[in-house]
Amino acid sequence: GPDDISVLIPVRNVDPERLERCIRSMRETATADKLPIILSDFGSGLSFLSAYEELAQRYQLQQVAAKVRGPWSRSRALNIGIRACETTWVLMTDADMIFHPDLIPMWRSYHSQLGDRFMYLAQCMKLPPINNLPVSWSSRDYESAAARGRLFDTHGQGGCQILPTAWL
Repeated sequence: GPDDISVLIPVRNVDPERLERCIRSMRETATADKLPIILSDFGSGLSFLSAYEELAQRYQLQQVAAKVRGPWSRSRALNIGIRACETTWVLMTDADMIFHPDLIPMWRSYHSQLGDRFMYLAQCMKLPPINNLPVSWSSRDYESAAARGRLFDTHGQGGCQILPTAWL
């Protein structure tokens, strides 16, 4: 449908606990428990790959990987993941993001008002040091973490974009 959306997370040797917080926070956004989430790996080591496979099974994620090895390229990781995307929209994000519980409903509201002609960006917040965040993240943790964080400037932050897949 017009509001079908996948989440695309490019990864390379990302700490599995950090990635799991990101996944859990997306799964706990309102109405997002069934959103397709695609992990697009570009050159992670074997120990990371096995941890990602475990996360993919636990959270019912789609995992795709580059066939070539080389220096990290977020662009190539995103392109690989985009090819695996089967929805009308794709939310591209970073593995260290934690999402507001209302992110997806908020986007759907903006989308219903503004339509398909726009790319949607979410302003990001710098959270406290990762070791001060619970590993077993839940949406109940968001407000206390956000209260200790600060908003990034409104320019130069590419942590969360939503685009129509037809544009890509």
